[in-house]
Amino acid sequence: MRYRFIDRFGVSISLPGFGSLTAGPHQMNLPPEEGADLVVSAFRRGINLIDTADIYETYPYINLALRKIGTEPAENLHIMSRSYEYTYEGMKKSVDRALEGMGISSLLCFMLHEMESEHTIRGHSPALDCLVDLKKAGIIKMTGVSTHHIAGVRAADKDPRVDAIF
Repeated sequence: MRYRFIDRFGVSISLPGFGSLTAGPHQMNLPPEEGADLVVSAFRRGINLIDTADIYETYPYINLALRKIGTEPAENLHIMSRSYEYTYEGMKKSVDRALEGMGISSLLCFMLHEMESEHTIRGHSPALDCLVDLKKAGIIKMTGVSTHHIAGVRAADKDPRVDAIF
């Protein structure tokens, strides 16, 4: 397994990571036990980065997987999630849903979901400000933006509040 060490944040993440979307209700719709087993299997094979999002509805899978893995090994599992929320309050609730849904107290990264350009990032600025505050509070290690657009990458790269682009 290959790993990439992120100096600035002191974490080593696997390449590749495990994307939870396909196991969840919007694609394969696996029962939580089966979805959890996939996460556990990936972790046992050296994958320590789990990708999810508020909209994926896979937090129960990850919660169950973390309980199966156990506390000490789970400390080496890094989870990133994201949300479409655009208000400060909405983003705070979204992060709280993630933490409660997975039964954890912190996340490697939380992102704005599917930002297209500087305009969508600007429109989600209060939500990004919330993530910055949650980072300062130690609840998330990194803020981020996910995108499928070059304009989104370029805009996120210029925003000093953004630590990661996905």
